[in-house]
Amino acid sequence: MVMVTVMAGELDQAALHGLLERIRSLGLDLLEVRRLRPPRRKPQTPQPGMSSHAYEIRVAGPLGPAGREAFAGLVVEVEAGHEGPGAGYRSGSS
Repeated sequence: MVMVTVMAGELDQAALHGLLERIRSLGLDLLEVRRLRPPRRKPQTPQPGMSSHAYEIRVAGPLGPAGREAFAGLVVEVEAGHEGPGAGYRSGSS
């Protein structure tokens, strides 16, 4: 069993890609990215292709203080007992 950190928030495409880059740069193992529902509202200043969606992102393991700070603005929860893709896998291990 692996501890799983679940982050959720409303992000546009650029913010989602930035979040995924932060996950990679912190060495976290990405388990799942899921779009939760259609956009709730349009941005105040409409920009072509920049709609916002609610996402749930799951990574293996708990976040330390630096990780929590890196994902400020998102709802962050830790779940115990994930069995599935990526369970027990750590990148960079031999």
